Amino acid sequence: MCYNLGKQVHGHAFKFGPKSNTVIENSLVEMYVKCDSLDDAHRVFEEMTERDAVSWNTLISGHVRLGQMRRARAIFEELQDKTIFSWTAIVSGYARIGCHAVALEFFRRMQMVDIELDEISLVSVLPACAQLGALELGKWIHIYADKAGFLRDICVCNALIEVYAKRGSMDEGRRLFHKMNERDVISWEYNDCRASKSWKSS
Repeated sequence: MCYNLGKQVHGHAFKFGPKSNTVIENSLVEMYVKCDSLDDAHRVFEEMTERDAVSWNTLISGHVRLGQMRRARAIFEELQDKTIFSWTAIVSGYARIGCHAVALEFFRRMQMVDIELDEISLVSVLPACAQLGALELGKWIHIYADKAGFLRDICVCNALIEVYAKRGSMDEGRRLFHKMNERDVISWEYNDCRASKSWKSS
């Protein structure tokens, strides 16, 4: 139903709206992406006179969400002005489908072009660190997150604790666990299942 309504809106915009409006066209691309109709999203994208970062990133995120990383990567590589959103989408996409080495490769590429990292970009790459045993990178991210004030974010802390727990660095994980201002169910699951029982008692 939403798809059919969206098609009607698209037709109305095409018939009565301006011939080229980036905001409207981006909204149409997003609508088709959310309806998993990526062929339609591509058609709108290809017909756009002007495209901005939102246009490209919306299309990339659509393919990432469906696990279509080959197409997502092709669009990403074509994009000239890559943003933190573009990089994070690709890193998280590869990590999600189990291509952890590729996720780390893109994370390192992101570092080389001096993209300023945020909490979401760190959380996107830490599962790959945990799976591949990239403890040194995990520690570097821990230091970076501490300096940037990102350790206030529960998701960042949980992802770091997972890295430490899976690599057997219980002391590091325990210290981070006790420094957390807030803890959620996931924090306590790592505490109970992967780390020492002393985490709770000390």
